[in-house]
Amino acid sequence: MVKYITIFVYLSVFAVSLSAQTGNALFSQTYSFESLRGGLISVTLADDFVPVLSGDVSNVVLWMVHTGVQPANIFIRITKDNGDNNPNTATLVTSGLSSATHVDTGDLFPGDYPIYRTTCTLPTPATVAAGDTYWLEVDMTAGSLWCVQIPVIFGSTVWFYSEGNLVSSVALIGQEFDSFFELHNSLALEANTWGAIKASF
Repeated sequence: MVKYITIFVYLSVFAVSLSAQTGNALFSQTYSFESLRGGLISVTLADDFVPVLSGDVSNVVLWMVHTGVQPANIFIRITKDNGDNNPNTATLVTSGLSSATHVDTGDLFPGDYPIYRTTCTLPTPATVAAGDTYWLEVDMTAGSLWCVQIPVIFGSTVWFYSEGNLVSSVALIGQEFDSFFELHNSLALEANTWGAIKASF
């Protein structure tokens, strides 16, 4: 039997998210400190998304708190919803241990833990189609929390691993959460390469 742990940390300041699609990301539910309401941890956490662009997802960006050692790898799964809005019945698109890099945002979580922009590079890119519903599943490591906001900005609430299945946070504890994440086909092009191109003019 797999053990799981769920931790909720709430901020006392109420904030409404103004998250919006950013840049040329395939999907963006980007982080803002003003929208942050806490962090979640479970054996697996899942949140749904609908890409605004079709393409291959190579990088998943998460906003996380690491209270211990920053993980060098994070297990990521992307699945395609079959129409019932349930990650347990979704079809696997890609999964694997993804190398993770962490950049300090400069923001502090309660307890004075830094909030990191954690970028995961998928071992096998996931091909997604604009307008279709998918699920991002993240296997958590001890001491790492996925930052969340309230209320839900897009789609449905975050789902937690519980007793062998993923269960919506509403069914599990009666509370909705929405995560912060972005999906990119090439972060290098969107960040470093564009800077180099501009500098060459």
